Amino acid sequence: TPIRFNKQYCRTDYSGVSKLVQLTIYRTVQEQLNNIIKYANAKHVLIKTDRNDEDLFLKIEDDGIGFDTGKKSMGVGLLNIQTRAAISNGTMHLESSPGNGCKLHLHFKL
Repeated sequence: TPIRFNKQYCRTDYSGVSKLVQLTIYRTVQEQLNNIIKYANAKHVLIKTDRNDEDLFLKIEDDGIGFDTGKKSMGVGLLNIQTRAAISNGTMHLESSPGNGCKLHLHFKL
């Protein structure tokens, strides 16, 4: 069964956001969608960006099979996301458990 994307669109103003942060967001979405397609068996995916004057937020959540973050170390893809976020003055938060999908949140200080 293919993943269904919600038809609700979210627009974020990227004026004043460095090209590095923009590229990090693009690559993160690309990598996490690849992870979801390969491993999660998800039916739905939420991708959302939001910002205020000082912060930019990226949220990618799925309803897939999830995994135990305490037992499984991050793979190369997630480590790349974490490294890219850090280089771009950002932080990554990952939340998952078996049967409960995965939530990946990035926060960038602008």
